[in-house]
Amino acid sequence: MTQHTPLKDRWAAKVDFRGPNDCWEWQASISSGGYGHIGDDYCGRLLTAHRVAWQIYHGNIPEKMYVLHSCDNTLCVNPAHLFLGTQTDNMHDMVQKGRHRRGRVNATHCPYGHEYTEQNTLYEKIRNGRSTMRRCKMCRKIDKRTWR
Repeated sequence: MTQHTPLKDRWAAKVDFRGPNDCWEWQASISSGGYGHIGDDYCGRLLTAHRVAWQIYHGNIPEKMYVLHSCDNTLCVNPAHLFLGTQTDNMHDMVQKGRHRRGRVNATHCPYGHEYTEQNTLYEKIRNGRSTMRRCKMCRKIDKRTWR
């Protein structure tokens, strides 16, 4: 009979724990949407790391509820930065923080919530060679890690 490592222990091994008010960033597999994910050994599904964090620290997630980030860092799994909300709450939060499509051009944060700072912003040529695109360095790093 195979012994399974509990999900809580596997989850904890993949988290960069910092101070109680800092983002605890996920250090393992990342989805194309920029969220950390971890496999569930029992059902074979991928679970999002921030939802697992909520369940570890707060218990079950009610049906039709989302686990939202107050910090807007999709890799953050610090339960102090997570709160429950509906899909409507999630959409209002997105619009309020300038992450919706209409707000992207002059947004201060990338679509995944990382701030556009001088250190975190790239300007890349688009394939046609005539235009440039503002890109978040953190997202580029995530994309490269996901691609590998």
